[in-house]
Amino acid sequence: MNPALIPWDFALRGAAAGLLLFHVVHVLTSAVPRAHRWSLAAFCLSVLAYVVCSHPDFADMPAALWLLALSFCLMSAPLLWLAIQVIFKDHFSWSATTGLVMAATFALGWLAVGRISGISVNILHKAVLIGFAAATLWTTLKDWQSDLVSKRRVLRAWVAASLGVYVLLVLGFELALVGSKAPVWLEMLNLGGIVLLTGALALVVARHPLEAWLWQVTSQAPLPHASPVPPELAAPVPPSVFASGTLTPPPPVLDRKTLLRERLLQAMGEARAYAQEGLTVAQLAARLDANEAQLRDTINQQLGYRNFNDFLHRYRVDEAAQRLLRQDLPILSIALDVGYGSIGPFNRAFKHIKGVTPSEFRAQQRPV
Repeated sequence: MNPALIPWDFALRGAAAGLLLFHVVHVLTSAVPRAHRWSLAAFCLSVLAYVVCSHPDFADMPAALWLLALSFCLMSAPLLWLAIQVIFKDHFSWSATTGLVMAATFALGWLAVGRISGISVNILHKAVLIGFAAATLWTTLKDWQSDLVSKRRVLRAWVAASLGVYVLLVLGFELALVGSKAPVWLEMLNLGGIVLLTGALALVVARHPLEAWLWQVTSQAPLPHASPVPPELAAPVPPSVFASGTLTPPPPVLDRKTLLRERLLQAMGEARAYAQEGLTVAQLAARLDANEAQLRDTINQQLGYRNFNDFLHRYRVDEAAQRLLRQDLPILSIALDVGYGSIGPFNRAFKHIKGVTPSEFRAQQRPV
């Protein structure tokens, strides 16, 4: 390295390391759930290891520290993907398949470092990491429209997306440069980008702690589902207690939020708005002549749902369960009538909510 650039290299690596350590401490001492803390902290440590591993004198470190740093460095993209899954997927759970993929990526990384199979293994490893970065972007953006938590939508659109794009760009350059040394200017630019991103995040969490961004995402429990089944399937409603009196009490004066909630429940109950295939928040807001942001807040804050698709699934599965009990129609016909475009998504949603498949539910509830 040019001696004139050594102070700049040292300054950038020191700034990046300090900011990343700040984020590790901040995450681990926050009040967000354990899975969020450890996944985010592991990713920050992996980026810190990357800053260390890319230094020219990295090989001169003590063996134990070298092994630890390199282990984290090899898993930056998978750990980012894991953190994004934990934060943005309400029903994410660790599976054996996920563990095997992560372990295989780790092993491939060590093979690439050791160059056991030549340059082809290194290229394969970079390609796998690019796949993780692309999957990170896909997970971040694919459910952006259906996400009902306002702060999490901001995280999707800015923080996570920028991190995913940056990691994708870095890995793309590394793949293109496999077998050759990266130019010094590119390394300095990369370090500057890390400092810029981590510094911006530090300013954000300094003003608004991590709990302010993730608390609503992780601690709000869904409220009891209040959707009525369609009138033709519902049990008879008992007469009103006021029917026998001479006076009917005046309707209460509802505030704007409560009025929107009542209109929403009516549309999703009697009017069966959920039966429209591909229904979106924007379409439902237009149907109710309501502001989309206010409708999102109503479903999230008053009904306890964090994802619009979960909100739809609950209504659709409730009606489907009633029809499975009372009607002899084919399961596909019921699935199509409650708003699903095919049997696959219906089966998955039904099993997630009821714990069994539609056919198992019908067999259990209507024994021959």
